[in-house]
Amino acid sequence: MSNSIESKADKPCIVLDDGRYCVLLNPLFPSDWAPGFLEVRQRAGSNKYTCVGSFIPVPDGRWAAWVNVPYDDTTESDSMLLGHHDRRIDAIVQLWRDRHKAVLPVGF
Repeated sequence: MSNSIESKADKPCIVLDDGRYCVLLNPLFPSDWAPGFLEVRQRAGSNKYTCVGSFIPVPDGRWAAWVNVPYDDTTESDSMLLGHHDRRIDAIVQLWRDRHKAVLPVGF
């Protein structure tokens, strides 16, 4: 028997929540190694969210944290790498600490 907790697709696991931003684990993966998302609420009390960042495992075994930014023609990207980390928790902390760097869509 595994000690890992399985996430359920109909019930996301909220890791952090300040009333405006929240970090969620991807419910399609076991929670002990799930990638996740930084989401922002449209307004206080709203149930409407949009994704503005993520943390994911990368091929070298580390974890990367990203936030959405305006599209840049030079890099041909609309995301900014915040950093690579040996542990998932460190990527989550980086994403949470830098959550205000994410560009919010109009109306959020």
